[in-house]
Amino acid sequence: MTDFDPSPERDFFISYTGSDLPWAQWIGWFLEEEGYTVFIDVWDFRPGSNFAIEMDKGTRCRQTIAVLSQAYLKARYTKPEWAAAFADDPQGDSRKFIPVRVEDFNPSGLLKSIVYVDFVGITSSETARERLLGALKDRGKPTTPPIFPGKLNLEITAENSSQARAKPASQPAFPTQVPELDEVTNPFGPLQGGIEASEQFFNCESLIKTIFELLNTHHNVALIGAHNTGKSSLLRARANAYSGSEDFE
Repeated sequence: MTDFDPSPERDFFISYTGSDLPWAQWIGWFLEEEGYTVFIDVWDFRPGSNFAIEMDKGTRCRQTIAVLSQAYLKARYTKPEWAAAFADDPQGDSRKFIPVRVEDFNPSGLLKSIVYVDFVGITSSETARERLLGALKDRGKPTTPPIFPGKLNLEITAENSSQARAKPASQPAFPTQVPELDEVTNPFGPLQGGIEASEQFFNCESLIKTIFELLNTHHNVALIGAHNTGKSSLLRARANAYSGSEDFE
């Protein structure tokens, strides 16, 4: 006897071609680690079994996950596998067929209209795992609130650099103390070098916080501005605030 009943009660049939076996096993392994049941030929087709009959069992699983590559679309034996899943759910209402793209190409024909899970460009196992498991949920709503869209485009211009040089109306949270303006040399004048002391860097708490929030939610951040307008100093401030250091090193 096998570990599972040879019936359509398993959750996922992993459809793949030989060159994509590492992807197929990786997907199957992590799905079973999450408590799903998986049917995959390299694990379940035992000596003495009939290939065609075993493959029929696979196509009767609740859903089919296809390791989507150009080789997959050209292989002879994968066509009946994805065709069976497509025929059972042609409109995608039950999401019977879930492609996972592992190669940078655009599917054609009937598969062109199927939304796929995209692994292209992912180098982290944990990121791929989260993307795969997230795709199996009924909705893709995040578990944490999205970042405010107004923060997604940061621009450091000459205008807001001049705002950074102005004395704050009230004491900001970072740094904890701000010297009087006439006691501090303007860190951006003359326009050369960067700020090396935290007490010279003021009124940019909001920008520093925003940079951290964006990076912490996996966004890319581009600081855009003229030369010597404080971009590098902002990044040093963010790095030192994260490490708990008061002075820039």
